[in-house]
Amino acid sequence: MVQNSRCSACGQLQKLKLTGIYARWYPYGSESIGYQLNLCDECVQSRLVPVLKATYNGEAENGTCPSCHESGLPRLEYTWLTLYARNEDAVRCTVAFCERCAERYRVQFTSYGKKLEDRARPQQASKPAYWQALGIDPRQAS
Repeated sequence: MVQNSRCSACGQLQKLKLTGIYARWYPYGSESIGYQLNLCDECVQSRLVPVLKATYNGEAENGTCPSCHESGLPRLEYTWLTLYARNEDAVRCTVAFCERCAERYRVQFTSYGKKLEDRARPQQASKPAYWQALGIDPRQAS
């Protein structure tokens, strides 16, 4: 039995399994923001593939936005993606843009996606017992 699913972006009913896209970004001084989209093959080709190609052409490594090609940027905005395509292993990737282009790219997630719970940044607990077992008495960093 084939289950029909609706694309998050175009709204078309699809007979094939949709590509699940999980996106997360960390605004400066704020909690993380995450969204999940389910896209049909056409929306993957029009909304995701060009962004991935632009990001992986290497411009971002030189402080250039891969979307608008503005250069000499002091920082780029990153969005972390996990992609679940039909009959494929999960793929994790990062896209980077200038602030203006990042906002434009993220609109598809905030407009069409399902908001995810905040994921707190992992806190690494100090393990003094581990160090003490090695004969080292750790001091608290000040």
